[in-house]
Amino acid sequence: MNLLGIHLNILIGPGPVATPASIRLLDCLQEIEVKHTDTGRSGFKLVFRSGRSGAMDLTEDPLLNDAQLAVRSRVVLTAIFGVVPTVISDGIITTLQITPGSSTQPTTLEVAGEDLSLLMDLEEKVEEHPAQPMPIIFAKIIASYATYGMIPMVIPPLSLDIPNPTERIPVQRETDLDYINRIKPPDYVFAMKPGPAPMTSTAYLGPPVQLSLPQSAITVNMAQATNCSGVTFNYDSAQPTQVTGQVLDRSTGTSVSASSTVSTAVPLNTDSGPDPRTTLLRETQGMTASQAFAYAQSQSDQSSHAVTVEGEIDAVAYGGALVARGLVGLRGAGMKHDGMYYVKEVTHNIKHGAYSQKFKLTRPGLGTTSPVVVP
Repeated sequence: MNLLGIHLNILIGPGPVATPASIRLLDCLQEIEVKHTDTGRSGFKLVFRSGRSGAMDLTEDPLLNDAQLAVRSRVVLTAIFGVVPTVISDGIITTLQITPGSSTQPTTLEVAGEDLSLLMDLEEKVEEHPAQPMPIIFAKIIASYATYGMIPMVIPPLSLDIPNPTERIPVQRETDLDYINRIKPPDYVFAMKPGPAPMTSTAYLGPPVQLSLPQSAITVNMAQATNCSGVTFNYDSAQPTQVTGQVLDRSTGTSVSASSTVSTAVPLNTDSGPDPRTTLLRETQGMTASQAFAYAQSQSDQSSHAVTVEGEIDAVAYGGALVARGLVGLRGAGMKHDGMYYVKEVTHNIKHGAYSQKFKLTRPGLGTTSPVVVP
């Protein structure tokens, strides 16, 4: 599919190996939506024009019988800007919704799904992992999905817990996804990122990504250089939170104070605003003191983003795909709001002749530490 100079490659099919979408599917395709967030699963939606049109379609809508659109089929969407491909979605079809047409509206078939982490949440199992630290267990689990091109990327924690088999053996009694979320450090996140190449996805386990090469700048209020619209800035001074409390250290059996401190994230603003509100540290049962400190800090960091920016960019004017879980520059809004932001959420909306991306950016406060950003 060609969209104003942007080429969109669509692979769909049952099993791990998806194939190019058929001519019939491409002709019927009306709209694509892909949503990425910094937490939770990413999702996609394809909308097709459907309906019965001949004697062969008397008993059933033809698209419902198309093998490429069966549930649990794989869908890979790659946007090519010039010669640079960007995989914007790699997931599994979970739902089909058909809306019968009327005299003025055609029948539509909506196909929706989630990223490949869905596969890790389909089967509960009992599995032992003797004498293996968390990074090894994670890599082993991801390797079991190698047929889907999953690539493990794990950042080892500062201290590794290698269980002594004579004392305890880690046992999994849930799905792979639930087990990873249970054994990961409290300040770590697990995320499935499509790419770097079609038919591959990167399974990331590590601290929230706060340091990355900045993406091309979002530009507002700069005449012909403007590449976005509908931009709003919201500053909520009551959002930042300091977390404090007590934890019964699992390793020593003593009660220890655990509180969040200055954010460990890359500083993106100069005005820290008023003092944050204070909340109590909860859900620390079974943690060590160091784990409780990390958990308190992660809770504080997640709530520290007082400034939120929302808007929509034109993919052609922007010249690429905005990626969540990274940094992006913003210019043209003035010194209080210009500078670097963390990309929290991106929604791609693709139709014939149009490609836009709705975005949500965040940072802790006003004022910029980067008066000049990459165009």
